[in-house]
Amino acid sequence: MLWMVWMAVSNAAGLVGVNLDWVCVNDTVMGGVSDSAVTPDGDAVVFTGNLSLEQNGGFTSVRTRPAALPLEGVTGFRLTLQGDGRTYDFTARRDDVPIRGGSYRVAVETVADEVVEVEVALSSFQATSFGRPISNAPPLALAPERIDSLGFLLADGQPGAFSLTILAIEPLVGSDPVAVAPVAPEPVGRDAISATFSRAIARGVPRFNQGDPATCAVIYQTAIESVLLLAGSALTEAERSALLGALEAAASQDPTPSAWTLRAAMDAVLARS
Repeated sequence: MLWMVWMAVSNAAGLVGVNLDWVCVNDTVMGGVSDSAVTPDGDAVVFTGNLSLEQNGGFTSVRTRPAALPLEGVTGFRLTLQGDGRTYDFTARRDDVPIRGGSYRVAVETVADEVVEVEVALSSFQATSFGRPISNAPPLALAPERIDSLGFLLADGQPGAFSLTILAIEPLVGSDPVAVAPVAPEPVGRDAISATFSRAIARGVPRFNQGDPATCAVIYQTAIESVLLLAGSALTEAERSALLGALEAAASQDPTPSAWTLRAAMDAVLARS
């Protein structure tokens, strides 16, 4: 579900009306069953849904589609939120730093049924890919003018309904917000990896044999991305590197070789499980 909403954003030049195009992205793209929606409520945005851990899922998110934002010189953000007591990640993306399966993010806590203001410094954001920190990504604070998307992610490992009302996102200039340490999603183990890959193969093989290698490749890709996001810590560095390499190689291949590339990477992990 997609809504066009207006939010007040401030910078050194004062308040500016920015048309932010919000869209939900859930673990359904990787085989999970979490669901969410984003709806306008006056000047606010309401992000609601249900987080599910079934089928090795475990995340739901809302973010703005890439757009030019007046953030030059910004040092942080003041968020005004009304939540449900859960911890969300506030996320940001730079237009010059493509991060596969990830973003810059920082954890923010909410208090059930209360409006809270949270300040976060750009220096506290951690770049992550598939749920794991990226040590060599350029810091978000070095080029705030390159930020082109903001959002919120829920991946706290607690299934159930959630609700987050985003009342305001106010960029801060010349301030020093208190840094907040990012929180990574809870990892899952080798059994979940084996189950995810085995299920993907069971679904993909019939598609491939029926002459539909494109769908087969998509099934394999979503399974690998799901494992990297939610079970990355259970992989060896060699396995993780091989899976990422397979995704990169498959992205430039035709459907048939793409499916085989992804299948070989999954088979290699299964052989070690």
